[in-house]
Amino acid sequence: MKLRSFKLATSLCLLTAAGLSFAAPQHNQKSAAGTVSTVQIPELEPGKTILGQDFTYPTGAPLLKSKIVEVPPGQDIEWHKHAIPVFAYVMSGELIVDYGSKGTRRIKAGEAYVEAINWCHHGQPVGNEPAKLLVLYLGQQNPDQIKPEPCLKPE
Repeated sequence: MKLRSFKLATSLCLLTAAGLSFAAPQHNQKSAAGTVSTVQIPELEPGKTILGQDFTYPTGAPLLKSKIVEVPPGQDIEWHKHAIPVFAYVMSGELIVDYGSKGTRRIKAGEAYVEAINWCHHGQPVGNEPAKLLVLYLGQQNPDQIKPEPCLKPE
């Protein structure tokens, strides 16, 4: 039951994220209120993290948190890593993420990815525009795995 609830919550959050995209609709459905359209969000590495890692969802009681993260121009997100799958959708702007020995990735508005797991990285916006992201943390309640772990240096 808990796993089914976790999958349902994850699906609802991903559908919400899809509504924020400006990609062309994949298909339309009729409802009593009118036409509902859905859009596909392009993922940089479908089914894997941005570094090509396989991943699994945490076990235990699910904890799903979502945040809107906005990084102003000239600022950066400090070096950190995640122990859990983190889905990120760039709503506006562009972001360059540095993965140390694994190189950098440039993520543009309208693109989505699953962040590297247990790999130190940091990001910063490109140009004079802030980078705005919808971030979904797919963790478990005990222990609370949502908070990223700081890194002193890249790997």
